[in-house]
Amino acid sequence: MARDKAQATVVDTHALGFYKEIKGAVFAKNLRVLQESEVFPPAVIVYRQGGVAEATLKQFRDGLLKAHTIAEAANDELLNVDAFEPIPKDFAKSLARC
Repeated sequence: MARDKAQATVVDTHALGFYKEIKGAVFAKNLRVLQESEVFPPAVIVYRQGGVAEATLKQFRDGLLKAHTIAEAANDELLNVDAFEPIPKDFAKSLARC
């Protein structure tokens, strides 16, 4: 916490929401959102082409895409991820816009 050491900061939506959840009164009394950025493209998992065998890559990709259907994975809040999805076709364009 800055405690009067900073007049402004940049945080992501999740961090801000978490802080608001645990420090609601402090948030309401002392903080305000000055500006919100456009929505950034979602995070991706990348690999070096040729660095992973195609069979392994397919198994990994298929596993991630169906992980949300497996009870143990669906209830795991460690990553705070609802589900994995294939990369959208316009991902490169949305990344370039940012």
